[in-house]
Amino acid sequence: MPPARLARVTVPTLALWAAALGVALASLLGWLAPWSWALGLLEHFRVQYAAAGAGVLLVALLLRRFGVAALAAGALVTNLLVLSPMWISPAAPAGHGEPLSLLVLNVEQDNLDHARVARYLAETDADVIGLLEVDSRWLADLAPVTARWPYVVAEPHDHDRFGLALLSKRPLRDAGVRAFGVAWPPAIIATLEVDGGPLTFVLAHPPPPVRAEMAEVQERFFAARAAARPSLGEDLVVMGDLNATPWSYGLRRLLARAQLRDSRRGFGLAASWPTATPVLRIPIDQLLVSGRVVVLARQIGPAVGSDHFPVRARIALAKAQPAASSAARSTLASNTRRAGPRIVTPE
Repeated sequence: MPPARLARVTVPTLALWAAALGVALASLLGWLAPWSWALGLLEHFRVQYAAAGAGVLLVALLLRRFGVAALAAGALVTNLLVLSPMWISPAAPAGHGEPLSLLVLNVEQDNLDHARVARYLAETDADVIGLLEVDSRWLADLAPVTARWPYVVAEPHDHDRFGLALLSKRPLRDAGVRAFGVAWPPAIIATLEVDGGPLTFVLAHPPPPVRAEMAEVQERFFAARAAARPSLGEDLVVMGDLNATPWSYGLRRLLARAQLRDSRRGFGLAASWPTATPVLRIPIDQLLVSGRVVVLARQIGPAVGSDHFPVRARIALAKAQPAASSAARSTLASNTRRAGPRIVTPE
């Protein structure tokens, strides 16, 4: 570079180049998730990369640094293309049956505000509730409120953060705890009748991929769940803190292999964690659906003391396709381990 031109390279220009290169590099490295768990952590922050790219682009255009602007624009467009399906609504069915309200909440095991969570459960009064990170203390403190949900499958964990509880106002059958490819963590599976047909629920909380061994467990968990898809019936809801964003490699592969759909399509980003740090917030609490399941509404609830926001939805079954076959339901029943969870049903 000629000395005169080099002299015109100011500190703000260098800072702009560094910012644009950083955003572009992080955006590209995230695509290497299939080969590196550590680089895979970068892929979850597409929203932040898009926002940073937009900011750098604006400043670069104001300062007439068009090379920097081009690089920032490339990073911005790349990430927006990944994020844009969140705002594209799927085709609506001709008609649907009775709506069912859902709530999924990671209570955060260390959250001491049990009363606040109890009040929220009572206020929302959802038909089906999935709770994550529950231990025996959580179940005991919530018992006065959760008594209104007479059908319960609970697997509390007092020594780790992977306890689960599924609560329903409607009768559950074929309910139990099931291991998906790994002995830990477990998942809860149960079926209830909706409009005369079966609707299967899977409540899960695989570990976050923050270390190589945990990333491997999550990968095997997703792969085994996809492999089990034929045994779970036509109409399915998979919900929980999956510790993966919708555009992450692991979750995209699960959606494709298991023929699942992201319930947030058409309802926006719905970032749910962490509550305390908005700038880093990402959507890792999921409601995935398949078959005739139609998502009528989906939203993030208010803060309840946990590091996760609740996720609420209303779903129904479309009237266009037949229900799951009896063979699939029979396979589901035979594959479910009944021993272990506490199953409560009314007398």
